[in-house]
Amino acid sequence: MIIELLETDQEIDLEYLRLEYKHAPKVVKNNRAGVNLKAVKGVDPLEAMYDINVGEYEWLISGYTKELIESLGEFTRCRYLSIGPQFCMKIHSDYKERYHIPIHTNEYCGFFDKHLNTYKMEVGKLYRLNATHPHSAFNIDRNEWRTHLILEKA
Repeated sequence: MIIELLETDQEIDLEYLRLEYKHAPKVVKNNRAGVNLKAVKGVDPLEAMYDINVGEYEWLISGYTKELIESLGEFTRCRYLSIGPQFCMKIHSDYKERYHIPIHTNEYCGFFDKHLNTYKMEVGKLYRLNATHPHSAFNIDRNEWRTHLILEKA
């Protein structure tokens, strides 16, 4: 299984996460939207959103989202990522595992692996995704966007 639900004592306040995401400036590219929360110092925010960057990371935000992330552990790259309606990412592998907290989803969103096994994530829960295995994310709803808080460790 490439996705694992993790237990956490930290209560996740979805309303605060959704509110901070709503008011954050977004980078939009190919039916995806993102917000950098922690990125490599000196890297253009547009590049940092989707490219692999190496260097010293710095927080780009303050508030509840930052406090929540810090309470969950030591993370380097942190961002919100949204997938628009009727969109499926190409099957790909990432360079490390990622942690996801879905903050907005619907019954038509999920992940699938190279064997086409489908995985769903519940809002407000913390998941570990072994993103080094081939996978894809999809949102085939006609109207709603899907948004996850995505975290990476060094």
